[in-house]
Amino acid sequence: NLTALKDSFEFRLGIASCLAFLLIAGLYFPIPAAAVGVGITVSRFIYACGYTMNGPGGRVVGALLNDILVLGLFGLAVTSSIFIYKAAAIQID
Repeated sequence: NLTALKDSFEFRLGIASCLAFLLIAGLYFPIPAAAVGVGITVSRFIYACGYTMNGPGGRVVGALLNDILVLGLFGLAVTSSIFIYKAAAIQID
């Protein structure tokens, strides 16, 4: 089924970006990054349970929680990248 294949690809793509953000964010913020990573794992579990028990409408809570946590992880990764860039610029001068 083409729809199932597309959904599977999008799910894996989301995991890959989360892992990249987690790696970058963890360089300067290891504890917050780990906490957000656990939260993303829990939100994906809530999403899956809601979908299997209540159908498409049951995935809303898990999806919203996941989106909020991924945005937070993205913010941590950007902030960590800025700190790394500043530290590299100081060492060059």
